Amino acid sequence: MDAVQLLNRNELPFILSSASTPPILTSDHIKVQGPSLNGADMQLQQALILQDLTYVLLGLEGSYIRYSSTYVQALKEKNSEKGLEALLKGPDYKLSKHLNQSLKDITKEIIKLGRFYTALGFFVKIYDNNYFGQINQSLAGFIRSTLDEFRLNLELIIEKLSARSPGTPQMDGLSAYNILLLSNDLKSRGTDLKLRILYEICHIIFKDSKRRLLHSNDFQNFISGLKSDFIAATRTTETSAAMLDHDNSRLRGNNDLSKNGSSGALDLSTDTSQLSVCKGGVVLKTISQQITKNQGNPEIVQFLGNLFDHVSQNYLSMLNNWLVNGIIDDPFDEFMIKPTSSESSIFNFRSGTILDNITKSSGLNIPGNSSASSGTTGPSPWDSKFSLRRDGLPRQFEDYSLRNKLLLTGTYLNMVKDCGILIPFVDISAHSSTNSFSSIVPTDTHFVQSLSDINLLNIQVEHWYYRANYQLMSLFYHGYDLLGIIQDLRNLLFIHGRSAVSFSSLISHNMPALRSHCRNGQYHLPELQRDFYYYYEDTLLLKFGDLKLESVCIFTELEDILNVKPINPEGIFNTSSYQALKNIVNESIGPRGSNATNSGSSSSTNHVSFEDYLINYLTFDLTLPSPLSLIIDQTEIAKFQIIFRWLAVSSYLINLLEEAYLDLQHTMRVAKTELKSDRKTIEALARLSILNYRYLNLLRSIYTSSQQVIEEHFTISYKGLVDGTPQASFLKSSAGEDHSRSGPINSTIFQHHSQVPLSSYSPSPMNSFVSGGSSPTVQTSFEQTKQIIQDMLDSILLYSRLTDNNYLKLVRGYFKRVVNFRKFSKRIISEITLDDDLASDQGKSVNKRFIGEFSNYYKKFSNEISGYEKKFKETRESLPK
Repeated sequence: MDAVQLLNRNELPFILSSASTPPILTSDHIKVQGPSLNGADMQLQQALILQDLTYVLLGLEGSYIRYSSTYVQALKEKNSEKGLEALLKGPDYKLSKHLNQSLKDITKEIIKLGRFYTALGFFVKIYDNNYFGQINQSLAGFIRSTLDEFRLNLELIIEKLSARSPGTPQMDGLSAYNILLLSNDLKSRGTDLKLRILYEICHIIFKDSKRRLLHSNDFQNFISGLKSDFIAATRTTETSAAMLDHDNSRLRGNNDLSKNGSSGALDLSTDTSQLSVCKGGVVLKTISQQITKNQGNPEIVQFLGNLFDHVSQNYLSMLNNWLVNGIIDDPFDEFMIKPTSSESSIFNFRSGTILDNITKSSGLNIPGNSSASSGTTGPSPWDSKFSLRRDGLPRQFEDYSLRNKLLLTGTYLNMVKDCGILIPFVDISAHSSTNSFSSIVPTDTHFVQSLSDINLLNIQVEHWYYRANYQLMSLFYHGYDLLGIIQDLRNLLFIHGRSAVSFSSLISHNMPALRSHCRNGQYHLPELQRDFYYYYEDTLLLKFGDLKLESVCIFTELEDILNVKPINPEGIFNTSSYQALKNIVNESIGPRGSNATNSGSSSSTNHVSFEDYLINYLTFDLTLPSPLSLIIDQTEIAKFQIIFRWLAVSSYLINLLEEAYLDLQHTMRVAKTELKSDRKTIEALARLSILNYRYLNLLRSIYTSSQQVIEEHFTISYKGLVDGTPQASFLKSSAGEDHSRSGPINSTIFQHHSQVPLSSYSPSPMNSFVSGGSSPTVQTSFEQTKQIIQDMLDSILLYSRLTDNNYLKLVRGYFKRVVNFRKFSKRIISEITLDDDLASDQGKSVNKRFIGEFSNYYKKFSNEISGYEKKFKETRESLPK
């Protein structure tokens, strides 16, 4: 019985592969002494060397051509790394020193083929193993067939070598076939060229595998990927025709590393880890590089093209399974798409605006890391569920647009399947190039059969991307009524339409609570939530959120966002560890604002500063259920919330001054009729009422301008979403009810649908698709729809000047003056409306004192409102057109 020894697979995996029996060493066995070459004529030397070459071409030794001592020693250590490397490098030969120099030169060229043949044989035996993946196994199969062809050619040569005419002496027979004819016969079928090319490729693969086993630095791979993407992004930005203006650039983030790849920016969603050995796409990339290297030789290019097509068949099967079924059929971890988990990501970089950088620090819930409220299913981490493997990405997918569509196609299909919708499975292995697909695949031309034609590959990937996008967008528009959700978000968080009346009533009924200190917020919150539910009981979004208190006031929140510093790319590229990179990101975010529980300097709730008012901390906390959270994620919800909080504070102050105006009017009537106040007191109240109107008018102007910006950009964006609506609805409930609607959204759409096949999809034939033929589809993709929503929110934030630090300081100061003015008017009213039982002289004395004080404060407030009116007018005139 053979002894079996279990080795550590992590130390040197390919030692565990099947080993080839090393050749018999002449030096270890009895040698038969042949004729000496010393003094022999050219004809005899040639005959003897020809005999040796028949052995050497098969990787063996001859009498005059022997292995080098280095190779002999390596063979004796075949189970070591050094021995294995020698086997895969091939034998080194030494020639007899007595061989004629002219014969020696041509012999050295021929024996290289023996080296190639031996090395390739060992490569096949070692790499034809599941550990090295299907692509390497396909390569081994191609090499095996090439070696068979070489042996067949060698058999024909041996026949010529041993052929003799009857009666001819043996030596004459040998002289009839010379070494030049041998060299020509070896080249006649290009076998020598094929072996050389395959040897170079195999040697590159082995060296790369060795490097990967010994040196693996995922962090440096990540930084290198960032650097290459940054260079490409910079070039694209320089040549872009549409450049963002300064304000828009600031809104989208001062950090260039926050851009998305669609505009030639950084692709931060790829997987930068290295494969353990050279396999999969790395092998395909190696062959592609050899094709590029030998472009000047059509014969080599043709051979390498055939090699690439043969080796890539399994890869194409994985590719088609991903595009057609959304399945990763990759048992040996070598495909360009790999499933990931949110926990595996060290950094969850998010593309978009500067608001994304503050998400984590502001305590917002990130999709995939939080659970939805009201018992609903939490959002799925689709932004990181599948990643594109950067290592070994085939050159055909180096274009960002193509590889992004490839990634999104399967991701979209999985999104649909995750919602309980059946997608007919297409058995890729059952459909060869001569068979047609099932009903969902109209022609086999859509099936990717080769990566050699990049233009055709783009068309084929585009087709499957088009199909997957149609299914996903139909799910959103008709199954989950995306347009209705957008309208609900507008009504609730943009305080639009009837919601504006309801919100104004809510504020009016809770004025004392809203101006109380924020530290008492949890005491007033239940009452506010009850009233909110009363006024918005018909709003479906209440099922997924409620009024909550933020940790910082709205102005501090906006300051935190604007204080995010730009990240210097050179600083990132020079980092040496993940911790150093974390430090750079944390420095860019900057310090947070003070916590609500510690804010405010006054301990008395009777003297609460404006920034400590509860209204500044009030927000509507919303978490949409999956799959709506895929298209409106928490980053966009955070932007909705900022706009809502801004409008809420403005609305509160408007109500505050409207309340003051009513109090002033009532006091004037009382002063005239009941208190019989003097003319100066009545005039003071009238002047105060006019000043109150000026403060109120400017407040309304600020609020109205924000609403106008919201209305304009919402209308434009909503039209874009409507234009992208799929022309056909295919999602029905088990009872046949169509979930699309024009009225209020039905809550049942948030439940999982019964599994219904997507039978209505009928993609156009290839020629119609290429020529732009019409078929039921959506005008915008899933990513474009997300971009429309993001652009709408970014534009509102931009043109509402909520990203302008100077404007925020101006508004913040004005809002404080509004609150102080209200306190002043209340004090004047309380002092004028003295108790009717006071003596007349005392009342007149008190009124006279406060009228004098009123004149001083009135002049101060009047000058302030004049100054603010001028500043806000200048601000409106400086707005971008």
